[in-house]
Amino acid sequence: MQTQTINGIATPVVVRKSYAEATFSFEGTSTEQERNDIVGMFSSAMATTKTLFHDTVVKLQGVY
Repeated sequence: MQTQTINGIATPVVVRKSYAEATFSFEGTSTEQERNDIVGMFSSAMATTKTLFHDTVVKLQGVY
């Protein structure tokens, strides 16, 4: 947020937005272990020690 002043009237304005979305879709026949594995892989992929993911998302670097 930033304050914008027009004709002496100060109002807050949105300067930038950031979004993150995650959707998990599983077949009704999937096992609890399969779902647990996917959630674990997803969580692990976002660790700060995963350089490719971290540098791409946080540092806005290209993949290659």
